[in-house]
Amino acid sequence: KNYEDRCPRGFRCPRAHGSKEQLYHPAYYKAMPCSDFKTGNTCPRGELCAFFHHTEQQRELKKQPNYDYTVPLSDENMAAMTAQQPFFTRPPVFSSDDDRKKQGQ
Repeated sequence: KNYEDRCPRGFRCPRAHGSKEQLYHPAYYKAMPCSDFKTGNTCPRGELCAFFHHTEQQRELKKQPNYDYTVPLSDENMAAMTAQQPFFTRPPVFSSDDDRKKQGQ
């Protein structure tokens, strides 16, 4: 599924639709250290990890201004999202527990 299948606003929707999208919110993305990397110098999520692995990746945790969540993201915001999060337009696909149950796993 792509974003347009999940939400009529697609990529321009300003809302998070679940915990995974909350992790990638611009205010929090790469602002906290990766606990997996800290304990073993490796991360199972690799480049898709929403947390920083080295201090040069760390972003400053910023307080968000009042935002109108009824308005789709602007071209400027879309460009910023893509610059900060290279995989923004190509989200990883994870199977849900429901999908695994359907497949008998």
